[in-house]
Amino acid sequence: MPIVIEGIYSTPVASGAMESHSTATLLKGIGLKGDRYAARAGTYSVLTPEPGRQLTLISAEGVKQAMGQETSVGDLRRNVVLGGITAQELVDCVGSRIQLGNTATLLVHRNCVPCMYNERKNQIKGMMEALWDAGGVNCEVLEGGTISVGDSLTIIKDSSENHVVTDGGKPSWFYVRPSQRTAEMVREGIAGKRKTHERLKESDPEGVERAQKSYESVGLCFWPK
Repeated sequence: MPIVIEGIYSTPVASGAMESHSTATLLKGIGLKGDRYAARAGTYSVLTPEPGRQLTLISAEGVKQAMGQETSVGDLRRNVVLGGITAQELVDCVGSRIQLGNTATLLVHRNCVPCMYNERKNQIKGMMEALWDAGGVNCEVLEGGTISVGDSLTIIKDSSENHVVTDGGKPSWFYVRPSQRTAEMVREGIAGKRKTHERLKESDPEGVERAQKSYESVGLCFWPK
C-alpha cells in the first residue's frame, strides 16, 4: 500500500485554529510556509531550538487505532497527516530521510509526544495517554518544495543519519508515558522548567508570555509556580 498525504494543516499563530490546505510549500531549514513554527511563533518555540520542530507528521491509521473513536486528525495540530503507514512504522523512520512529493526531503529527528494542552484543546479526556505511541514524528526540512494532498511519501533506503539526529537535549523522562513517570521524574521536570523559565524571562520574554497564554487558553499553566 502506498504512503500518501491525506491532509496538510497549519496555523500562523500559537493556539490558533488549524487551517486545511490542498497544497503547501516546504521551506528548507524553516518548515511549512505560513505555519507558526516556521516563523518561530509556536507555543514551544520559546524552548531550546531543535531542527525537528520544523515539521510534524502523523499517521491517520495510528490515531484511529489508538483512540478507538472518531477523532479529527487535523485537530491534533500536526502539519501533515499520512495514510498507508502505521504509527510504529512512522516512528521507525527516526534517523532516516524521507521524501514528500517530488522534491521535498525531510530528516526524521524524533517521535512527537502528545501534550496535555492538545488534550484540553480537543476536550477529549485521556487523549494524551492514548496517543502516546501514535503522536507522530518531528522532522527537519532538508530540501524544500511543494507538497499536495495525494502526494506519496518515500522512505529513502540506506539513509540512516543517526549521527546528525537531535532532539534538543530532551531528558530521558520526556519520552516516558505520563502514567509511568516516577515522582523523581516529575520533580526533575518541574525543577528543569523553573530554571528554563528564569533564563528565558530575560532572553525571550515574548516567547515566555506566548507559551503561558497558549496554556492559559485551555485552563493550564505552562510555567511552574
